[in-house]
Amino acid sequence: MIKIAICDDEPVFEKVIKELLTNASIKYNEEYQLSYFQSSAALLEAPFDYDILFLDIRLENGADGIAVGKQLREKGNPATFILVTSLTDRYREGYKAGVHRYLEKPIKPKEFEEALISAVKCLRTSPQKIDIKFRTRSDIVNIEDIIYIESYNRKRYVHTNVAKYTTLETLDSFIKKLPAGQFYYPQKCYLINFAHVAATSMSEITMRNGKTIAFTKGRYQDFNQSLMNYLGGKGCG
Repeated sequence: MIKIAICDDEPVFEKVIKELLTNASIKYNEEYQLSYFQSSAALLEAPFDYDILFLDIRLENGADGIAVGKQLREKGNPATFILVTSLTDRYREGYKAGVHRYLEKPIKPKEFEEALISAVKCLRTSPQKIDIKFRTRSDIVNIEDIIYIESYNRKRYVHTNVAKYTTLETLDSFIKKLPAGQFYYPQKCYLINFAHVAATSMSEITMRNGKTIAFTKGRYQDFNQSLMNYLGGKGCG
């Protein structure tokens, strides 16, 4: 599922985007979840629980969408931004703010479709995100949100800060796609993210969500060295 947010002070714009997304969903067999923010204040206060943001440049009470986008980036928002406006003279400024596309109002369906598909492709090839598929469902998940991946009853369960995702993909296939040195096997049924380790002992790991995972016998020393390598690598960045 692709999570999409809209920030525009004209409610009619939400209806336009909904219609365009419905058409794209049917055409590309993709599932979209939509959130709507009618003000920049609401957007800035909201969690970054979306993958793509359609952001108007001209917002309520003179608020500037490009300035809002810069504030979101400064806060660490990783979403793909698409600016939408009736203004035609701020392309360069928008792209300097890390905008993926720039759409003019009234939105042309072909241009919207191109921007949407390009943004989704960008998400799926980003090293900070991973695509988790199960049957006909597909979810794009921030790698940093993954706490651990569990193998149980022929399925894999990806536990994150916000949800648990099911997939048939193997743990070995995950480790090949995830950042080198950040994930580890404490035992054959679990793949943990070092970024979410809260505490360790000689026998088990405690993750930040409270989950405890036991080590396979003789695994502690290797785990401890790998954790130190990960922490040392972060310090050099």
